[in-house]
Amino acid sequence: MSNRPFVLQKRFRHEEEDRKAQKEDDLPKKIFNVEEGQLFGRTPFSWFLIFLFIAVFWTCIALYWAFLYYVFASGLPHEYPRRFIEQPGFSYEPCIIERGEKKIDYHESSEKEIDLYTEKIFKSLTKYGEVPQDRFGECDEANGFGYKNRKPCFFLKVNKVIGFKVDAYNYGADMPNEVPETLKKYVDNMPGDNYANKIWISCKAEPPLLFLFQPGPYIEAKDIELDIGNFYIPKDDSELFMENLNEEERKISKENSQYFNQKDFRRIIAAHPANLTHNTDYSVVCQMWAKNIVQETQSTNALMNRGYIRFHMGVRTYQFSF
Repeated sequence: MSNRPFVLQKRFRHEEEDRKAQKEDDLPKKIFNVEEGQLFGRTPFSWFLIFLFIAVFWTCIALYWAFLYYVFASGLPHEYPRRFIEQPGFSYEPCIIERGEKKIDYHESSEKEIDLYTEKIFKSLTKYGEVPQDRFGECDEANGFGYKNRKPCFFLKVNKVIGFKVDAYNYGADMPNEVPETLKKYVDNMPGDNYANKIWISCKAEPPLLFLFQPGPYIEAKDIELDIGNFYIPKDDSELFMENLNEEERKISKENSQYFNQKDFRRIIAAHPANLTHNTDYSVVCQMWAKNIVQETQSTNALMNRGYIRFHMGVRTYQFSF
């Protein structure tokens, strides 16, 4: 043990209270010290330097990003995009994804499950304005889009593409071996020159299904092609006439000034199976066909494919066991 003597200091309650009161009296002084001219412990000049640093720092950040934007924007053409998509996108509605798989799968007597699909179809079609009543045949709202009579309709859409020109198959004999024979015969049996300049579309399933298309298994090339010089120029009619455009260019520009317009329904066709049976799992593949459309059928990502779409289909009935 240490031989140093212990020193005991006796503290009284009033001394503790005095120290506490002194600290409380120092608080206003710490916030604003009149004698030394300090605010929160800093002089006005010190605060000025802090705010000056912040202003200079963020000004430099803003100027740096403005410079980067200028360099980036100065290299972009104003009439058309710098990069073009190689081919049109292909999608369908109603697209419901469960556990990473696209499905049209429901119980025929379940209104809730049917509404999930029909409401999604209805919302997707209303974006395109008024669609002619006979456009999609049996696949209309009056028939519940076929979901109550075991003919569930799905709507195939092809996107518009700037600068893309369709190199079409005009004869069934020119088509690849992978094209279904039913589509080849359809092409060869079209009257006159109606077969020209189309993107052809086919659907097949495993186990096999017969698919019907409305108005037909094709999209007209003119309905997806966009000329480079006529893409998204105007915002309203007054600005249209200020541009140096002829009447036809004004018409095209006006149609392209909105993301969706009343003619976009022409890029959509309806399809439905004619011989689907209950409680069967079908794997459906729909494909676009043209000489300059790539089919990435070996893609490992089922949600990101080019030239085709894949999904599962099934109509269930409730099965009771006794």
